Amino acid sequence: MRTGIVSALVVALAATVTIPVQAHTSLFYAGANGKLNGKFVCLVESDYGNAPVKDLESTDLRCRSKKSPLPTDSVKKCPVPAGETLTVQWQHIHNSVTIPVMSASHVGPCTFYMAPLESAGDGPVWIKIYEKGWDKDKKKWCNNEIIDNDGKFDVTIPKNIPDGDYLIRTEMIALHQANKVGGAQLYPNCVVITVTGGTGSTFPSGSEIPGIYQPKDPGILYDRGDDPTTYKIPGPNVFEANGSSSNTTSSTSAKVTTTKQITTPNDKSSTPSNEEIAMLASNHYDCLKSIQAQQIELSTLDMATSGINIDEIYIYKNSAADPQFMPLHRIASGFCKVVAEHYPMLVGRPLVNDEGKGVINVDPTNLCLPDIADINVEHPAEDYMESSSDGKVAFFNLHKFYKHSGVDELPHATYTKDHSAAIVRIIRFRNSDYAALYISFSHMLFDAIGATAFFNNWAECTRNLDNPSYQLQTPPVNDRKAVSDYFASVEPTEPPHIQHFRDQSAVPIMKTPGSIAPLLLSIPERPLFKEQHLIHFSKEKFEQIRQDVDPEQTTNLALAALLTKVL
Repeated sequence: MRTGIVSALVVALAATVTIPVQAHTSLFYAGANGKLNGKFVCLVESDYGNAPVKDLESTDLRCRSKKSPLPTDSVKKCPVPAGETLTVQWQHIHNSVTIPVMSASHVGPCTFYMAPLESAGDGPVWIKIYEKGWDKDKKKWCNNEIIDNDGKFDVTIPKNIPDGDYLIRTEMIALHQANKVGGAQLYPNCVVITVTGGTGSTFPSGSEIPGIYQPKDPGILYDRGDDPTTYKIPGPNVFEANGSSSNTTSSTSAKVTTTKQITTPNDKSSTPSNEEIAMLASNHYDCLKSIQAQQIELSTLDMATSGINIDEIYIYKNSAADPQFMPLHRIASGFCKVVAEHYPMLVGRPLVNDEGKGVINVDPTNLCLPDIADINVEHPAEDYMESSSDGKVAFFNLHKFYKHSGVDELPHATYTKDHSAAIVRIIRFRNSDYAALYISFSHMLFDAIGATAFFNNWAECTRNLDNPSYQLQTPPVNDRKAVSDYFASVEPTEPPHIQHFRDQSAVPIMKTPGSIAPLLLSIPERPLFKEQHLIHFSKEKFEQIRQDVDPEQTTNLALAALLTKVL
């Protein structure tokens, strides 16, 4: 799979939304004995948002803070008596509809560390007070226990420590990409507590952070396909209540309360994922229940482009200072409405039918649900915008965004491994008038022209959500043959040498389109390019392109032809 061309448009909006980011996590709440305080109360401020730390040698690994010393002076201290429980709660983003905690694919262990507050976490001061990896009885990772419990977890504070103020370092380690060095994702956050009733006279010596993990430690470098019962949790031994250390990977001092499972009507054949449960728990997705069973035949071109994505970022300005600017529920509802009524292919799954033809199979009992969520970035959007010589915003610099925002990579849609075929992220920036809308879907579903039409229809549905009987003024044609006929008429030229394309596997020769479906739909997913390129056109340049290609055609059609020639 390749990421395609990432375009960035800056549009000034009024209060009404007009529409043409990864399932990470962060700590939001803390308290004692099951009772949580308000949002961020007693928490050390994070500079990462919900993005992970990957540098094992960085002091950011302590509390996900880039500040030194840690900014704890103004943090309220949560009272937690020794021997009683600290309660914490993680969330993907605050009150997320689609992914409340983090993606269920982010399997891995959870750990808790403790250090005297006066140390600011500096030096050999951290003791591990709890760890849990794979639970062989529940057949579940600690991360997934936390996900299933709405992000909540309780851990007991040791009894035999002195009274005083402490840092509690909470951590979830995601192993879904840990089969390569640097692939493990670490999600630490720190809580400030005051302990009373302790029986200890001195706090034990501990470990330094960074220093507890090495890139090739068995619990950091790990293939999630291995037997989970053999997994070794990384880091020092656990300090137990009696003052000794242990290698145990579970403890009766921590507990997860079971929550009632929501039964979903969309998949009767298997247990739904946590994402599906959360999504179907919201009435924003009710309209998908109206989708009827159907098969949409794919052309040879459709199947040949199955490993290619269309990924787009659109930047919007909240000119009216609307506090409810680009609300998630309206964007999600508008998306699902237009999909249910006009684009059911977006929630179907590709397969070869009994006649040997490639189709998108839309099964109402097993929909490929969209993944729609917010991403909060702790920096203003202006940090990633490049301006022209006259001071006007020219484009959004995605390279700079990935490097400095804490978002290491926006997710890419794929049909493999039951991932969503459509991913939407609303990126919200701190202290900024701008918000961004990111969408990723398979090129197999849309050509460049069809994608533009989809954005426009999505916007139209979203603007008219308050009118249940509203219908699109110009419904889409969805004629897949028209797409093939058009591209067949474009004369491709030899593309210039592009370094990033050198290692890509060649598309099979299509001599017999009638029987090519099994081969094309079995092509393995192509690796993502680490570099992305942005093409920015002025209006004048667009018009020049149109004149050069065919002055009788629209600008979008001319752009599609250009991309066909270049790519």
